[in-house]
Amino acid sequence: MARSLATRILLTAGVVIVLAVGYTAYRLYPRQVSMVVTGVQYQPNSARTRTIKLDLHGTLHRSLFGKLAFDGTVEIDGATIANRDNGRPVTIVLNQATGGDMMYTSWHPLALYDYGAMFANQRFNEFTILEFRPHGGGWNGQNGLTIAAPAHTRSQALRLSNELMRRYLDGYRLK
Repeated sequence: MARSLATRILLTAGVVIVLAVGYTAYRLYPRQVSMVVTGVQYQPNSARTRTIKLDLHGTLHRSLFGKLAFDGTVEIDGATIANRDNGRPVTIVLNQATGGDMMYTSWHPLALYDYGAMFANQRFNEFTILEFRPHGGGWNGQNGLTIAAPAHTRSQALRLSNELMRRYLDGYRLK
């Protein structure tokens, strides 16, 4: 009787350990990303919008504690600010509070460019990109250019941006 109980406990513990290791390996294994989504570029406090196409190709990595990192290319067609990194690899380490910097290097001339910041959900299928103005102009919630995808209308884009940037905006809502 005692031997049977000990065997069941060991078998259950073994199954739990195998499942935990399998789940952890599944979560940490890099995932290939290849997607094209339609979005909306808008400016808070302005009625103007523009339809854009966001094309992402690369690898999505997840750390043990859930932090996402994307290695690949991000192409933005139709944006007001020219996407200076089209076709160039970029690494974006995503942080829910501050977004992930979209920085890339140019070799001719030698320079480091900061296109903006990307916010994404945990499934990496919804995005908001804050487009920094050229030459260090940055972004602000009053008049900064923003891209939200997938979205087809300004109201969808605002809802998505406010949701993804909730911690970054700290109570402020884009309008």
